[in-house]
Amino acid sequence: MKSVPGIGEQTCLYFIIATKGFTAFKNWRKFACYSGVALFQYSSGSSIKGRTKVNHLADKKMKSLLQMCALTAIKYDIQIKEYYYKKK
Repeated sequence: MKSVPGIGEQTCLYFIIATKGFTAFKNWRKFACYSGVALFQYSSGSSIKGRTKVNHLADKKMKSLLQMCALTAIKYDIQIKEYYYKKK
Protein backbone atom coordinates (compact mmCIF):
# COMPACT_ATOMS: atom_id res chain seq x y z
CA MET A 1 0.00 0.00 0.00
CA LYS A 2 2.84 2.38 0.69
CA SER A 3 3.75 2.33 -3.00
CA VAL A 4 0.60 4.37 -3.73
CA PRO A 5 1.42 8.10 -3.91
CA GLY A 6 0.26 10.00 -0.84
CA ILE A 7 -0.11 7.03 1.52
CA GLY A 8 2.36 6.81 4.38
CA GLU A 9 3.12 4.34 7.14
CA GLN A 10 0.55 5.48 9.67
CA THR A 11 -2.23 5.74 7.10
CA CYS A 12 -1.42 2.28 5.81
CA LEU A 13 -1.52 0.88 9.32
CA TYR A 14 -4.88 2.51 10.06
CA PHE A 15 -6.38 1.13 6.83
CA ILE A 16 -5.21 -2.39 7.65
CA ILE A 17 -6.57 -2.24 11.21
CA ALA A 18 -9.91 -0.62 10.27
CA THR A 19 -10.58 -3.06 7.41
CA LYS A 20 -9.29 -6.14 9.26
CA GLY A 21 -6.62 -6.79 6.67
CA PHE A 22 -8.91 -5.77 3.79
CA THR A 23 -11.29 -8.66 4.48
CA ALA A 24 -14.10 -6.70 6.16
CA PHE A 25 -15.67 -5.50 2.89
CA LYS A 26 -16.75 -7.57 -0.10
CA ASN A 27 -16.51 -4.76 -2.66
CA TRP A 28 -15.41 -1.16 -3.07
CA ARG A 29 -18.93 0.22 -2.71
CA LYS A 30 -19.26 -1.06 0.85
CA PHE A 31 -15.85 0.36 1.69
CA ALA A 32 -16.85 3.74 0.19
CA CYS A 33 -19.99 3.82 2.33
CA TYR A 34 -18.03 2.88 5.44
CA SER A 35 -15.34 5.47 4.85
CA GLY A 36 -17.81 8.27 4.15
CA VAL A 37 -16.86 9.12 0.59
CA ALA A 38 -20.19 7.90 -0.83
CA LEU A 39 -22.85 10.58 -0.59
CA PHE A 40 -26.56 9.84 -0.28
CA GLN A 41 -29.29 12.07 -1.65
CA TYR A 42 -31.91 13.26 0.79
CA SER A 43 -35.41 13.43 -0.62
CA SER A 44 -38.86 13.10 0.82
CA GLY A 45 -41.26 12.24 -1.93
CA SER A 46 -41.31 14.47 -4.98
CA SER A 47 -41.38 17.93 -3.42
CA ILE A 48 -38.57 18.02 -0.83
CA LYS A 49 -35.07 17.64 -2.14
CA GLY A 50 -32.19 18.31 0.22
CA ARG A 51 -28.43 18.29 0.04
CA THR A 52 -26.50 15.09 -0.38
CA LYS A 53 -25.18 13.89 2.95
CA VAL A 54 -22.75 11.38 4.37
CA ASN A 55 -24.16 8.67 6.60
CA HIS A 56 -23.73 9.50 10.29
CA LEU A 57 -22.26 6.04 10.91
CA ALA A 58 -19.33 6.64 8.53
CA ASP A 59 -15.76 6.48 9.80
CA LYS A 60 -14.85 10.17 9.79
CA LYS A 61 -11.19 9.51 10.55
CA MET A 62 -10.97 7.26 7.49
CA LYS A 63 -12.57 9.97 5.35
CA SER A 64 -10.16 12.63 6.58
CA LEU A 65 -7.18 10.32 5.98
CA LEU A 66 -8.32 9.59 2.44
CA GLN A 67 -8.72 13.29 1.75
CA MET A 68 -5.29 14.12 3.16
CA CYS A 69 -3.73 11.32 1.09
CA ALA A 70 -5.40 12.70 -2.04
CA LEU A 71 -4.13 16.22 -1.32
CA THR A 72 -0.61 14.91 -0.74
CA ALA A 73 -0.74 12.90 -3.97
CA ILE A 74 -1.89 15.98 -5.88
CA LYS A 75 0.98 17.95 -4.42
CA TYR A 76 3.79 15.49 -5.19
CA ASP A 77 2.70 13.27 -8.11
CA ILE A 78 2.79 15.00 -11.49
CA GLN A 79 0.28 12.69 -13.24
CA ILE A 80 -2.28 12.98 -10.46
CA LYS A 81 -1.75 16.75 -10.35
CA GLU A 82 -2.44 17.02 -14.08
CA TYR A 83 -5.54 14.82 -13.78
CA TYR A 84 -6.83 16.89 -10.85
CA TYR A 85 -6.46 20.20 -12.69
CA LYS A 86 -8.04 18.70 -15.81
CA LYS A 87 -11.09 17.58 -13.79
CA LYS A 88 -11.22 20.82 -11.82
